Amino acid sequence: IKDNGTTVDALAKQNVNTETNRQDANANKLAFAEKRSQVYWRDSSGNLLSKYGTSYPANVFDSNSLLYEPLENYKAYLKNTLGKTSVDARLITYEELISLGCTGTCDSAPSFVYSTWYWTSDADNSGAVWGVNETGLLVRSRSYSTRGLRPVITISKSEI
Repeated sequence: IKDNGTTVDALAKQNVNTETNRQDANANKLAFAEKRSQVYWRDSSGNLLSKYGTSYPANVFDSNSLLYEPLENYKAYLKNTLGKTSVDARLITYEELISLGCTGTCDSAPSFVYSTWYWTSDADNSGAVWGVNETGLLVRSRSYSTRGLRPVITISKSEI
């Protein structure tokens, strides 16, 4: 995605296998939702939790998400299996997608940006999270069980 001087950010080519397509008791909360009809980035009064800011899009991805563990496992894989000690991984932000050319659609973005369905780290409102689908649409979704995890990888240039 970009050159940061001593590090480089790159969107993974494919989604990480997170078993998000399973249908079980947790299917309705695999990505971001904490309870069937509530989301953890809102308080009981419906206000955006201050730790996520006060407006949308809001970065709501943290260790409460059931996608957090697969992301951490992927980071461990990159560090341990590939021997890349400086590596980090995170979800792409809504703002990063906009900067890549996604404004409603991703037609202006490079095709690798929308080659698969995946989540961003940002909520659009109290119940929907931004995602990108394989047809190039930047979409808001509440259907948490059928999307992927496609990390942005940050690595030191010396380890490339």
